[in-house]
Amino acid sequence: MKLVLLTLLLLAAAEFNFASTLTEEEKNILEFEPSEEVRKTFYHYLSGYDDQGAPIWIWPFGRWDFRKLVEKGEQKNVEMYVKKIILRWRESARNNTVEGDEKPGLISIMDLQAYPLAQVTHAPTLRLVLDLIGFYSRTITPAEIKLGYIVNANYIFERFWVFAKVILTDLLGTIEIYGNNPNTWKAEFRKRGIPRDQLPEYYGGTKDHKFVASYD
Repeated sequence: MKLVLLTLLLLAAAEFNFASTLTEEEKNILEFEPSEEVRKTFYHYLSGYDDQGAPIWIWPFGRWDFRKLVEKGEQKNVEMYVKKIILRWRESARNNTVEGDEKPGLISIMDLQAYPLAQVTHAPTLRLVLDLIGFYSRTITPAEIKLGYIVNANYIFERFWVFAKVILTDLLGTIEIYGNNPNTWKAEFRKRGIPRDQLPEYYGGTKDHKFVASYD
């Protein structure tokens, strides 16, 4: 009975700590519920955890069609939902502790496969994405990112990166960029100790891998 009570008290304390560290704006963002179209457009996955407990997030940015929704007048909903995604990543790092009070941070894999020219030649879309990168750089600290990867980068992304890297400032040092040779970045994942059974086969993982959580 005492053990049950202690567990409940610890859970309540953790919940209070989570709530108390959020600003009112962040609480509103996390409570936001997007339309089905917005949610399905910005699909992403909690793939698993490394041996130190760091959550592994995979986000197929190259297939996120910002422009289609901006042209439909969904800019505000897109902004709110992508901010919610960013906060979800941050909280997965902040509320995940290992031995003692050590926090392992998060692992981010941004996949640019199929990233189209249309996303960087439409001024309202480009402006929105750069604003969201600014939110990302203000919201997540370098200490909260254990490993950050961009894979399948192409020449179109290079045009976008000219603007994005100016905004990322301190977070630039947390990002490693790889092209479309999967052997290169799969080898890097192995070298850095990302467990194979915590990744899909496409990223060097196992055939029977199951995501911990799918947001799609």
